[in-house]
Amino acid sequence: MKLAVSFDMDSDNIAPDFDSTMFFKMYDIDEGDVICSEIMSTMGKFGAENLSELLILLKADAVLCGDISDDAAQMLDEEGISFYSGFSGDSDETVEAFINGVFHFE
Repeated sequence: MKLAVSFDMDSDNIAPDFDSTMFFKMYDIDEGDVICSEIMSTMGKFGAENLSELLILLKADAVLCGDISDDAAQMLDEEGISFYSGFSGDSDETVEAFINGVFHFE
C-alpha cells in the first residue's frame, strides 16, 4: 500500500490542512511494516483538484491528513483513494499507529 501524509517539512508533523499542503510524505507499506518513505513536493500546486491529481500520479492508495475540504474529500473518493482526516503530530509515529490500528486524534 502507498500511504500519502500531508507533511510539514519544518516540524516533521502532519500538515494541518490538506488543501494547502506543500509536501506529502509517501510511505510504502507491506504486511504492516513501513518499507520506505520519501518526501514529495506538491510543486506549488494547491487545492482539491491539483492535489488529487498529484496523488493519482504518485499512485497513493490512502491519505492521512489534518483538515480536508469537502471538495478534496469528494475528489479523492471518486478516484478510489481512501482518506483519513483529523490527524496531527509526528508523521512517522502517526503512520506506525495507523498501520497498527491505533488512532490518535488531538
